[in-house]
Amino acid sequence: RGICIAPIVVIKGCVGIGKSSLARAIALHMDKRRFWRNSVFPNGIYFVEIEKMHSVEGVSARIFDEMKKQHNSSHDMQWLDMIPCMDSTTFQEKLSNARCLIILDGCDSVLPSLGGVLTGYLKNCKSVKFICTCRAVLPAIKEFAVRTHELGNLSKENSGRLLSDLSRSFE
Repeated sequence: RGICIAPIVVIKGCVGIGKSSLARAIALHMDKRRFWRNSVFPNGIYFVEIEKMHSVEGVSARIFDEMKKQHNSSHDMQWLDMIPCMDSTTFQEKLSNARCLIILDGCDSVLPSLGGVLTGYLKNCKSVKFICTCRAVLPAIKEFAVRTHELGNLSKENSGRLLSDLSRSFE
């Protein structure tokens, strides 16, 4: 539930620590929950790789492209199929009523400007939530850090459960 409340969850750590695996485990955990009760994210959960991007200008286009590829009819976002491409402002307008989770993986290459882009999404798309993986602090995002002790190797399921439990403690 904590992930559903916080507009942005940042998973931060050094290279190879398992940030992407944890983000995918959270997505899988959240997606499984949709079958047992009303979905937290009825318009879908989308994994968007932005690690190799060189500028923040293309982030919205990458999100749009990945949402087009990954959505299905149960997500009630058929407008994605009808539009070949979209500018950032129009895309945010279309997403304004959507309830979805967007995982931005590998944010470091666009880090200096990404905070501003996400702030625009948060202002215009109140029910869209983000999980970002990176190795440093996201500029322009108010951050509350949770330090954890070394946990050893966790399964993907236990990783998702741990983050969910931690985020619930901040409600």
